[in-house]
Amino acid sequence: MKKILLDSSAVIALSSAGVIEKVTERFEVFVAEGVYEEVYRRGFCRVGSHELQKLVENEKVQVVSAQDREKVKLLVDPLGTGEAETIVLALENSIPAVLDDRIARRKAYELGIEFFGTLKVLRFLYDTGDLSKEELVKAIKSLREVGFRISESLISKVLETL
Repeated sequence: MKKILLDSSAVIALSSAGVIEKVTERFEVFVAEGVYEEVYRRGFCRVGSHELQKLVENEKVQVVSAQDREKVKLLVDPLGTGEAETIVLALENSIPAVLDDRIARRKAYELGIEFFGTLKVLRFLYDTGDLSKEELVKAIKSLREVGFRISESLISKVLETL
């Protein structure tokens, strides 16, 4: 089973789309302590908090800590703690990260870290038969409804290749 690290935005987006549990069935999922803090503790009762807590309790998601705290501190500005920790963990463990923030993706690229976005995770679930075409379209629409920024051109690109 392939390992992935989820950033806060990915946890929230995949929870909003109602597919985060399917992700844990296909991947060994990790989140940084900062992501857990942001989504569950500070985001308590918001989308993603209950889902993440349940998955952690059921050992479907593992909360991990980056070893190189100095590197995390260096990345915190302009990134948030969760994004910085996710990037450092990806670097330390050679695990791909699911990042949607443009600045986080740029940093990951500069550091040579494998990364992809939430839409690629959704597309993977479709390709493996875990989501039907209708479920994929519904998931993408639900992301747009909760304010997830996805350009029309990117949505079109994903849907054209189905």
